[in-house]
Amino acid sequence: MEGKSITTIEGLSTDGTHPVQEAWKEIDVPQCGYCQAGQIMTASAFLEKNPNPSSDEIKNAMNGNICRCASYSRINEAVAVAAEKMN
Repeated sequence: MEGKSITTIEGLSTDGTHPVQEAWKEIDVPQCGYCQAGQIMTASAFLEKNPNPSSDEIKNAMNGNICRCASYSRINEAVAVAAEKMN
């Protein structure tokens, strides 16, 4: 990764005010928290590339992350809310 930039969940914001983090709290997404870092980072990277996604695009982008609590509808809703916050 020499010469590359890597952002971790802590690097999104120092105080939890990144739009995706705010949307996660607003929609009350987490249950167990097991997958949340991966979900949030996937959503953040996706929204950087596609700031105005459709619901189908959100579902497809988030499809690779498994949530053992099955919070998929809230995850997808939070991604949509984050997209609105970012625009």
